Amino acid sequence: MNPRIAIVSLLAFGWLLLTGTWLSAQFTTAVLDGVISPGEYGTHVDGANQQLEGSTTYYMSWDNTNLYLAFSGSNATEGAVIYLDVNPTFPVNGGTDADGSLTGFWNYDANQAQQPFRADFVLYYKDSYHEYRYADGAGYWGTQTANTLANGSNLGSNTMEIAVPWNVLTQGGGRPRRFNWHTFKVYYANASNNGVYHAVPPGNPTCACNTEPNNTFVTHYYNVFRTGNFISTLPFSTQSFTYHEDNSAPGSGGYILNGGSFFDVTVNDNSLDNLDNDPGNHVYDNNGIANRLLVEGNLNIANDLYIGPGSALLPADNGSGAVVATLTMTGDTGAVYNFGRIDANPEASTFNDWNNRRMDLVIDGNITLEASPLFKERYRLANITVNSGDSLLGPDTDSTNLELQWGLLNNNGVVDFGDGSAGVVDLGTRGDWSQQNDYFFNSSLGTGQWFLHDVLIGRNSSALRPVNGGNAVLLQIQGDFENYDEFVAKDGSGELDVVMAGRFAQYIRGNVTETTAGRTTFHNLEIANSTGLGDYNNSGDVFFVSFGGGNIEYVLTGQLTLTSGDLVTRDRTNPATVHNLTLTDTATVNFSGASSNLTTAGSCFIDGPVRYEVANALPVVREFPVGKSLLLSGYLLGDYRHLTLDLDHDAATPTVYTVEMFLDDRSNFYTFPPPTPELITWISRQRYWNVTKSAGANVQNALITLDYDVDERNDGVTNPGGLRIVKDDGVGNWVNIAVGGGGTGTGTGRITSNSFTDFSDFTLASIDGGMPLPVEMLSFAAVRADDAVRLDWSTANEINSDYFVVERSRDRLVFRPIGEVPAAGNSAGLRAYRHWDRDLEPGVEQYHYRLRAVDQDGSTQFSEIRAVNLTPGGSIAVFPNPAASSLTVRSEGPMIQQLRLYNGLGQVVADRPVAATQVILAVETLAAGMYYLEIRTATGVVAQPIQVRH
Repeated sequence: MNPRIAIVSLLAFGWLLLTGTWLSAQFTTAVLDGVISPGEYGTHVDGANQQLEGSTTYYMSWDNTNLYLAFSGSNATEGAVIYLDVNPTFPVNGGTDADGSLTGFWNYDANQAQQPFRADFVLYYKDSYHEYRYADGAGYWGTQTANTLANGSNLGSNTMEIAVPWNVLTQGGGRPRRFNWHTFKVYYANASNNGVYHAVPPGNPTCACNTEPNNTFVTHYYNVFRTGNFISTLPFSTQSFTYHEDNSAPGSGGYILNGGSFFDVTVNDNSLDNLDNDPGNHVYDNNGIANRLLVEGNLNIANDLYIGPGSALLPADNGSGAVVATLTMTGDTGAVYNFGRIDANPEASTFNDWNNRRMDLVIDGNITLEASPLFKERYRLANITVNSGDSLLGPDTDSTNLELQWGLLNNNGVVDFGDGSAGVVDLGTRGDWSQQNDYFFNSSLGTGQWFLHDVLIGRNSSALRPVNGGNAVLLQIQGDFENYDEFVAKDGSGELDVVMAGRFAQYIRGNVTETTAGRTTFHNLEIANSTGLGDYNNSGDVFFVSFGGGNIEYVLTGQLTLTSGDLVTRDRTNPATVHNLTLTDTATVNFSGASSNLTTAGSCFIDGPVRYEVANALPVVREFPVGKSLLLSGYLLGDYRHLTLDLDHDAATPTVYTVEMFLDDRSNFYTFPPPTPELITWISRQRYWNVTKSAGANVQNALITLDYDVDERNDGVTNPGGLRIVKDDGVGNWVNIAVGGGGTGTGTGRITSNSFTDFSDFTLASIDGGMPLPVEMLSFAAVRADDAVRLDWSTANEINSDYFVVERSRDRLVFRPIGEVPAAGNSAGLRAYRHWDRDLEPGVEQYHYRLRAVDQDGSTQFSEIRAVNLTPGGSIAVFPNPAASSLTVRSEGPMIQQLRLYNGLGQVVADRPVAATQVILAVETLAAGMYYLEIRTATGVVAQPIQVRH
């Protein structure tokens, strides 16, 4: 699913206009004369090129050579201090001392104890005196450089101007692409009367620094994220907020932020003692460091939110009244980086307390949730809303967890939490206090798109349900779906539909000891798990499994759609364990994607039992798209064989009919049917269907229809008119229930039985030997090799096979035998065969080949037809063989497209799509033994037995 969703949005530009974050030409050269002329320094509007704070107006501009600063409303006893960061770290106060200083400079009339970013440069300007210093790399400041910068002042109008060359600021690096900065005024009357005032951005603290020098924490700063001409950020237009540890914070610890609009928000103490070791996943005093940002009011962030390790963003708790804070992310390329904790409802004292202390998230842009190395409980949010045209995305790399907390996830845009190819967000719910905690999904406009990775419905009375009165929400799940409590698929007019659409094996799991009534009820469920690798989809199946042991009941009330990737209900590690899938009486199955799993086309069928609950007393028809995957029985290929039940029964109580197909030979489990009314000469040794009925309805009449292939698989049915259905009578006898063909059309691939009233095992049989042969033809390849054609094929599970006839044709119409190869007779594993055609006629450009498999009783079966181009094309070499550590596959002609290696059980142990003329395949981790290598090129498939020795 992922590539990342690209959404073109104008929201960022709207935010720029609404907040004054304008982009314009910034190359404005100032005249350093102590006079601020009209138009000088650009736009004289607060939030653009100037900012009035108290009696002081600050100005900033630049050209390609200098940064210009001006201050009006100053007098001889006042100075200005400007801190700049010209190579911002991420986060801005992260990194090390080598990235800049977090500590202000004491000698500038006051000590600014903490900076919001790692400053590189500090400038002090007072009267006609000025000096600057660089961060010294050790967390402090280097030696001063005084009175070397161009400046101008007008004491009569209390105005000062100064120019700082970019090369001075960046130590020869020229104009930076971006920088952060803040400034303030200082005064000094005497040793007991000095301090800080008129700080910008507004909101930064002022203080009498002679009495409280260490309790001054600067939190606001300006961002200039573009400095080029015509694409500049106006210097006072964009501000951000950094909160770092503050032991003097009021209340239970933390800093209360009464909302506001910011570009970036950073919560990061950057201390040595910044780890949260609380086992309950709660940040309390953080070992004496109160590094909590407590939000009271609405907080708008236009770019990034960063929560550092040991830090937290929480709603405030003022002790009285409700605190419902809304965190709105408006950036078009913003992100939430959570390496600490975001909690919508921390330490709630009662179940209803979450309603009085809550934090909601609104996505009004295109935002990514970046990875957190900590626990899923650290990313808790109550209500989440994604607006129309916006998106909430998973991380580019790594993974994180997001937990709903008694809230609503309302998506009218796109929620894309990743498919595991890069980074993912796993979504979970968790209750508490043994009370029902509901989590709702909604798409009120009916336009939301949901692409989720893992979904976990947690323990402790958690419930995931749709909003009653909302729209149908389609959840495409790329990972696993886990329900350990309650999943409500349909609630009134609200509906949650699930599509399992990953690229690898997926699991729908629960826990029988903790799941409500041991059931997970889906409404509409689709299996669309295509690996896209052409590997017969065996690694793309969807499994029902139990987490805590025992059997889980899965119920479907709407439609089951089978598209790609088999749905496995029988535990493959413990086949005796079955996780039942029950389709209610109103449920339907769309099985248009179901197919025999012979080619690279994806299959989709139910591997294991599927149950239909029938309550209708009238005649009903129920479809069972059953099959059996190769990994269960050791076969190389999966096998889909549909079954239809046509039922006429009373329905005083609902009755469950269960169907499963098996790839096993049951011919010797029962005696042959009596010769009357027909002589059955063969019972299928390939597969059978088991059908059972629960107690309840009495069946007056039933018909069964079974599928067989006449084209793709060629089940060996050479005479469809002779095909029959037999069933087990319960005491060890096969009974013929399709006398005279059972009313089916011949050669259609479906056969229908005559009437019966009880259920057991069913399979195919024949009255003339035209029946499913006991030879599993796995592959057949023919390729040009120098002056000959090499033919390779393989089989599995041969029973009483005799020999193979190799046939050749020029026109694909008339075939003539060119050789015979003895068959294995009886074989339960993989068998590889080879024949060389060295008698090539001059002038023939193309031959067509096929195999005719002959059984010991004379029955025959044909393979698919392979064409070989006899024009020069090169050969394929595989060496060394035997191999110990690696194989080299080299083509002298067409490019190699794919390598697939099978073990002796017919299981795929290596599958590599490639595009090269030489490939090295590692085999050192494989067990010693015989293997079988398929090499696919544009001209065909080469089959090569391989021996691995260590």
